[in-house]
Amino acid sequence: MEKEKNTVKIPKPGPETSLPMKSWYKIETKKENEYFFSTIKPERLKLRYRPVKYSEVYIKNAQDDFELHLINEENKSVWDAEIHAEEYEKRSSFPDTRRGISKQYAVWFLSKHREALIQRVSLVNPIADDLFPLIGREKYNVIRKGPTTEEQMRNIYSFLEGGHEIQERFY
Repeated sequence: MEKEKNTVKIPKPGPETSLPMKSWYKIETKKENEYFFSTIKPERLKLRYRPVKYSEVYIKNAQDDFELHLINEENKSVWDAEIHAEEYEKRSSFPDTRRGISKQYAVWFLSKHREALIQRVSLVNPIADDLFPLIGREKYNVIRKGPTTEEQMRNIYSFLEGGHEIQERFY
């Protein structure tokens, strides 16, 4: 559902104090201390013991930083978060080059998480299959012949020097 709606999940720290259960809350948006147009669904949420569902916040033409405020039944803010434009432009839950991820972000992400990706990726062959049009048969075979998934991932990383297009595709 997230992928279909082209949404972005932006993790933020929770409230500093506990919130009373079975109480109603609503979310408001502000920009530079002034309310601005947004559509928030559902309009109100009841805090329950079961796992939290998500709220949908739609900001038309959101190009600037803005704030989210969780408002209690007494109309007081009990939690605030600032959302930066860079977060919803780059932090898609489902990265996709059609969404316009920046080349710099892809390069940064791959560099920052290199060791974790090498250690944790277990399905390397589908990645190699996806990279095939950019790397060709020879490099593709080198990747596939790696004796372990770690070695296969190291081989992929060795071929990422081929430019931003291959790094974006890998990302």
